Amino acid sequence: MIKGLSLKTIILILAAIMIANAIAYWKHLYFYVRWFDIPMHLISGFWIAATVCSFLANASKHSHAAIDRSVAFFASIGAVMTAGILWELFEFSAKNLIIFDPHEAYDTLSDLANDFLGGILGSLFLLVGRYVPPVSKMQKTEQ
Repeated sequence: MIKGLSLKTIILILAAIMIANAIAYWKHLYFYVRWFDIPMHLISGFWIAATVCSFLANASKHSHAAIDRSVAFFASIGAVMTAGILWELFEFSAKNLIIFDPHEAYDTLSDLANDFLGGILGSLFLLVGRYVPPVSKMQKTEQ
């Protein structure tokens, strides 16, 4: 069985990401601190993966069907990469409608790699660090 994060924890992480992003835009940190987007993508990837794993844990608890860790891992990584690709397509098209930047492809690939790494970290944190092995029917009847 997968043990997910509480809804309160998921909302707190999202609020921290939103506040950090608002401050970064307000103080122009993405311009002055060129590496600032790296931890933002890592944390966002972590949050998406943790949210998906927590959703799957909650769904398996209510349906009484065990979800395999590998399925949860690939589902969370898929969600992270889908969100990352959609965001990067938006960012790439918005920037290139105004002015073409030949370095944008490098930035896009770097951001996607950081999303992916954050997703892997979030998935592993929940699927390995907080994993609770399922109790078999045989063990339940013995208790």
